[in-house]
Parts: sequence; C-alpha cells; structure tokens
Amino acid sequence: MKLSVVTAVYNGGEFIRDSIESILNQTHANFEYIIVNDGSTDETKDILAQITDTRVKVIHQVKNQGAAKCLQLAIARANGSLIAIQDADDISFPHRLEKQASFLINNPEFGLIGSYIQCICQQKDLQRRALFTERLINSVHPQDYYGSRFCHGTFMFSKMVYEQIGGYSSKYKIAYDFDLLQRFRLAAKIHKIPEKLYGYRIHNASLSNQDIEETNAESLEISIKGIVEFTKNLKSHQKFLIIGTDAACYRFKQKIEPQLQGDFHYAAPIVNESIRNYHVIVLDYYGSKKFTQELSQKGVHFFKVWCSLH
Repeated sequence: MKLSVVTAVYNGGEFIRDSIESILNQTHANFEYIIVNDGSTDETKDILAQITDTRVKVIHQVKNQGAAKCLQLAIARANGSLIAIQDADDISFPHRLEKQASFLINNPEFGLIGSYIQCICQQKDLQRRALFTERLINSVHPQDYYGSRFCHGTFMFSKMVYEQIGGYSSKYKIAYDFDLLQRFRLAAKIHKIPEKLYGYRIHNASLSNQDIEETNAESLEISIKGIVEFTKNLKSHQKFLIIGTDAACYRFKQKIEPQLQGDFHYAAPIVNESIRNYHVIVLDYYGSKKFTQELSQKGVHFFKVWCSLH
C-alpha cells in the first residue's frame, strides 16, 4: 500500500528545511512527497530547488491560492492510497509514518488517524498557549464538537474515503482541517495514536494565531454543522436550542445561523421541561460549567461547543 506525503507551503523559508528533513529521515522510506509552493515570495522556492531526493515532487503555484486548494492539488496528483499531511512549520518524529501507516493497514475500518504532539515554542509569551495546545490535543476525551482535538499535521487518511467525502473545502481559510475531520467522522472511524509522533510549532506568524476571531468563527460554524449532520443520522427531530449569553446568542444568530440549514431557537441558561423538545447546544462561556452540570443531573443530553463570540 503506497503512501503519499503532502505539504502546502507559503513563505515558509524559516522552517521548511527542518520540516522536509523530518520526512526524508523517516524509518518508513517507501513514499512519495509532494510539496506545493503556494506562490511564496521569500526564499522558499530556492530552498525547494536544492532538494535532490527523488521521492520529492515540487509544484509551484504562480499566485497564492490558499492551503486548502494546494492540498487538493497535491492529493489529486498523489499515487498513494494513504495520504499523510505534513505542515510546513512542523516536524514529524522518525517513526511517525511507520506507526500510522501500520495502524491504517491493519485496521481498514478506520479512515483517518492522528497522534499526540509535542509543542515547539521558543517565544516566552506563547508558552502558556503551547501548554494549553498540548493538553487539548493529547487528550483521550474527544469532545467531538468542541473545536478540533486533532492536530492537522498529524493527519494520515485513506485517499478513497477522502474522495468519497469531497476532500478539503475551499470555503474555509483557516479551519479547513476541522471541517475535513468532521466529515471523516461521519464516513468512517477515526483514531488518535496516544504517542507523541509530531512536533507542532507555536509562533506568532501562524495563520490561526494571526486571525483568532476568524479561526473561532469558522470552528464554531463547523461544529454546529457537524452536530446538525450527526442528528440527521439519528432520524430525530431537527429543532436546535442555542443556549448562551445574550451577546453570544445574538452574534451566533447574525454570523453563524445564515451559513447553516437548521431550525434554531435561542434561550437563556435555564432548565425546564420544554428543553427536552430540542437538541440542546450550549455555547460554552465562563460560568457555563454549573449550568451544564445541572443539565447532566436532569438527564438532558446536550452538545457543548467552544464559543468566543462574547
């Protein structure tokens, strides 16, 4: 079963050498490596021109297209039945490809796997975020709709399932990985290897760090879309009760609801019998823990999603 590794890079001159070397030095050596240079204006093109390893294929985009489109292109050109993502800022530890490929080959019912991560952070002001990110990713508790609990660069997946679900969506500029993960979850089993196989770099220049508000808005939309699709499979009623602060509910109604198809209603955090007539979605906020505990005590099933729209 052939493996293809894909990377999209835009102005990645600072870290791309280390990223590429981490793939070329894997214990699993039978792969092709497709790198799409997304119209970089720094030294990235010159660095890629120095690669002599015959496993590497480089595609140069004249204009910047965005990571999702570049990954679409790379995977369309890929010959492997398994696809591994390698983000241009990060590194894969030596046994990553071997362990992930072995898992998918021996467990064909799984469509996608990730792994635990080790954060790489040299900026003191980002150390807290690095610790939070490691705790978030290196968790066995999935919380499927509370933002992505998988690091994109750790993805390895079946190309066949990827094509069946329509691949990466160009609709999302930042959270396209979370969107893909949600659609994989509906189509096949997913898994996270509980071992640190990937070095995830935290730095101020990363796209998600540059536009946190847009990242959070995209993630929230994808979470709600995933809940809507999940409840369709339950063949139950399709009424949703959005519970959160007044500000969060207002912004949800203005920004998120128009992007989705669903019968959405809004309420303050109060438990009553009518709540059982809905799929309850709690927009998490400081102080919501007490309310969600009350829901649990009353036997009310609910979805809790991360919401920064306060």
